[in-house]
Amino acid sequence: MEVSMTTGQCTRHPFDAVLELEFLDGRGVRGRTVPEYANMVGPFGGATAAVLLRAIEAQPDRVGEPVALTVTYAAPIAYGEFDVDVDLVRINRTNQHWMARLTQGGEMKSTAMAIFGTRRQVWSDTEEVMPAVGEPHAYPVAVWPPLVRFLHNYEARVVDGGPPTGEAAPSSVSTFWVRHTPARRLDFPALAALADVFFPRIFARLGATGAGRHGVDDDVLPRRRSRTGAGGGGLHPGDRSGSSIRRWVLRPERTAVLARRRAVGHLESGGLLQGFGSAVGGNSASR
Repeated sequence: MEVSMTTGQCTRHPFDAVLELEFLDGRGVRGRTVPEYANMVGPFGGATAAVLLRAIEAQPDRVGEPVALTVTYAAPIAYGEFDVDVDLVRINRTNQHWMARLTQGGEMKSTAMAIFGTRRQVWSDTEEVMPAVGEPHAYPVAVWPPLVRFLHNYEARVVDGGPPTGEAAPSSVSTFWVRHTPARRLDFPALAALADVFFPRIFARLGATGAGRHGVDDDVLPRRRSRTGAGGGGLHPGDRSGSSIRRWVLRPERTAVLARRRAVGHLESGGLLQGFGSAVGGNSASR
């Protein structure tokens, strides 16, 4: 974080370090993991999604805004440098299809498929409705585990389904008001990262001690589903962090969104498939 010598105020947000890229030959870029966005093992997956999206956004022939993003986490990413290769795989009349591959030492770690498009005045509809909740200040701030470092870059106010305790719960739904701390404008990479702040749904159902007793392995394969209104209208980070983020959230003065996640498929411990889904919508001015 940089500090102005004249005002004494911070001029650079910690998340911006996540998005710093060095341009290589062709479409390739090089980035580095950031300690402030570390998870318990390796970097925060939301930061990886943000970097992959940013690598595509930065391409000089990129047209339009991100309409869809699917990230696959193939192998753990080590702390340090990584390379991202970007390919434009198809161009249509109003959209582009992009592929990004993150590697370390020649080994594939993550991939992303993204669609960018120009928005036209066409018919659209959104069937997912905003939950009936109060303003952010009406809810308590989530207390995150101290060892999960990246979570301390977010302020989450818990509407329901807070951080797991030792008790099992009948529902997998979590609903938070979430924003960066310190506050930061919600551009597309920031929203892609924010969509992954949720803890695994198996912990929501069984509690922290119950999930451990049932043997949740490190090689759990998460599966999420995302929904959007007809005609497009949002960014959809999939696989690791499926969500629906409406375009009207992306106003420069807005810093917080309402985020909800639930299990939508098969939920099972022991390293088998787990179903996840989340929706991000609504907004709030900085408070």
